[in-house]
Amino acid sequence: MSSVEIEGKSFNYIKLSNKEELPESKGIYVIACERDDKFTALDVGMTYDQTLKERIANHDRKDCWDKNCSHVLMIAYLVMENSTKEEILDLESKIRTNRNLKCGER
Repeated sequence: MSSVEIEGKSFNYIKLSNKEELPESKGIYVIACERDDKFTALDVGMTYDQTLKERIANHDRKDCWDKNCSHVLMIAYLVMENSTKEEILDLESKIRTNRNLKCGER
């Protein structure tokens, strides 16, 4: 499994088409478009009451991801099983604030 550093944290990442491999855990995810080994973040989100796998399975912003990526969609994720909802929200907000994302709310 590959990893990437985002905001000082080590996120695992896989192709979005392999979403069945996502863990049954809460945490944060970043959707990115990969082209020629370069990644462009499109969206960030968090799960607390659902698992990462459940949240991504039928995501309401998937159309936006598809519209903004004509190459390979990737998902980077950080399991935060022992974190509070506030800790998860704080990291999600930091990631969103520090990037110009095409999808999701600021």
